[in-house]
Amino acid sequence: MKVIIRIVIVFFISFGWINTDGSISDDVQAEEISKNLTLKDSIDIALQNNTDIEIGNLEKEKAEEVVKEKRAGAGPVFNFIHKDSYLKYDPTEMQPKKNTDGTTYMYLWPITSAIGTEAVNEITLAVPVYDGGQISNSIKEAKLGEIYANQDFRKNVNTIKLDTITAYYDVLETKNLFRVSKESVDALDEHLRSVRGLFESGIVAKSDVLRSEVELINGQQKLLKAKNDYELSIASLNNVMGLPLGTAINVTDVLTYKNEDVPFNLLKTRSLNDSPVILESKIQKESSELDLKSAKAGYVPSVTFQASSTVNDVKFPGVKGNYWTLDLITNWNIFDSGLTKAKIGEAVVTNKTNLSEDKKIHDAIELDLEKNYLSMGEAKQRIITTESGVSKAEEDFRIAKVRYELGMVLLLVSFVLALPKTFAKICSLILPHNGLKFGTSRDAKL
Repeated sequence: MKVIIRIVIVFFISFGWINTDGSISDDVQAEEISKNLTLKDSIDIALQNNTDIEIGNLEKEKAEEVVKEKRAGAGPVFNFIHKDSYLKYDPTEMQPKKNTDGTTYMYLWPITSAIGTEAVNEITLAVPVYDGGQISNSIKEAKLGEIYANQDFRKNVNTIKLDTITAYYDVLETKNLFRVSKESVDALDEHLRSVRGLFESGIVAKSDVLRSEVELINGQQKLLKAKNDYELSIASLNNVMGLPLGTAINVTDVLTYKNEDVPFNLLKTRSLNDSPVILESKIQKESSELDLKSAKAGYVPSVTFQASSTVNDVKFPGVKGNYWTLDLITNWNIFDSGLTKAKIGEAVVTNKTNLSEDKKIHDAIELDLEKNYLSMGEAKQRIITTESGVSKAEEDFRIAKVRYELGMVLLLVSFVLALPKTFAKICSLILPHNGLKFGTSRDAKL
């Protein structure tokens, strides 16, 4: 009777039908558990310790600075130049000359060239007037890069969350399977003692004792593997969270099945509208279109307004003579050996490639979403079916137990093993169901 009670308690605890503190068997408790973690705790630790998060934040900051850089390119540029020269004057150039009152004026060198010194101070203000849209397109592209960095950060966060959830639920599964294996070994051990007592009484044959011993040994082997699987899953979770692999932790959540019926069309709409991967693909498309516009701007002239003021003298610091100019500078690249044409051709090909990649990404996400959704439905049906099997296994075990206690020569080993195996199957189904659910939610933003 104790065997049945233990197995049923394990079944109830694992499905959250009775309250529990999440503790595990005494053998595992002896491993100095130091951290009690919920799923939320694990996700927070993973996000805090993962280097991809730090890199993502730096990439976002970099993208913000690029936007500032491109915006600055559209504004005025104020420049100061000081030049000290030792030179030969050209008779055709304006040269400084002192008046009798000490002031300096500019005049054409009258007869021959001469060697002398000159100090020049020049202040220039330049403002871009027209460039065919190159500057404005670069600003738009930088803003798209900022959005891309944010979406890439979101994608990394979702990936880390999914990895942590998967690792956490893997620990819950192996933890429950370890508990089931321990209960099974305890049941087999108690059954072996009972069979030995019946053998000594002459009720059962020696072969029954041997079979019970073999089943106990097999159960102990499975227990060792279950314990190792549990410890490996703990190490994997520590790795995802960025903790030392040997950190002793205890997951406190309970592996349960929760039925959530979300329409597939709703999942699909959310995935295609808000998935970071979809948004990144859209940004790449828009960016390639801007690159094409910028390349075509190579065919048009650029216009810049420039104002300058210059003071100079024949010696340092050159602050006596003064003249200023206002310039409207037009720069038109008439012939560039086909460079602009090649840039346009490259941009066209890149744009077509991004359009094809965008379609490919859409199709891949739709397929992945549908596969996860259908597999989740399959896991749901299998869980319901297996739960029914647990009830039948419990009833079968009770009948076999009564028949055995009445003295019928019927070995109980197969019934002792049947219920734990059925429960273990449920555990193995709940994990993929929950994993598929979170995998579906990753793209659908649920």
